[in-house]
Amino acid sequence: MGVFCVKAGGSADLDKATRHGPYMDFWANGQKQSEGQYKDNFRTGRWTYYDANGVKTGETEFERNNYHGQRVEYFPSGSKKVEQTWVQGKREGVEVAYSEDGKTASQVRYTDDKPVAAK
Repeated sequence: MGVFCVKAGGSADLDKATRHGPYMDFWANGQKQSEGQYKDNFRTGRWTYYDANGVKTGETEFERNNYHGQRVEYFPSGSKKVEQTWVQGKREGVEVAYSEDGKTASQVRYTDDKPVAAK
């Protein structure tokens, strides 16, 4: 179940309405599941995701529904699990995976969504 704005003059049928503006949805237990923005029915900007206990699990930047910018996943403890950079839906640059104690576990360099080097 989500809470969202729709574009004026759109369909009265919410399944067909153009989402535009702030968005939030919730787990069945009432905890927030995600929050972000829509622009002309596309996810845009920074979205934040939570597990069913309300713990932040990730942040992803979007442009027209594509990953575009930073994407970070978190361990339940709140420490970073994975950091990635995306450009128009494709991984670009260095992806870093971390252990729960915050140490770098692996690094993979991507070009046009293809791994080109790993550490």
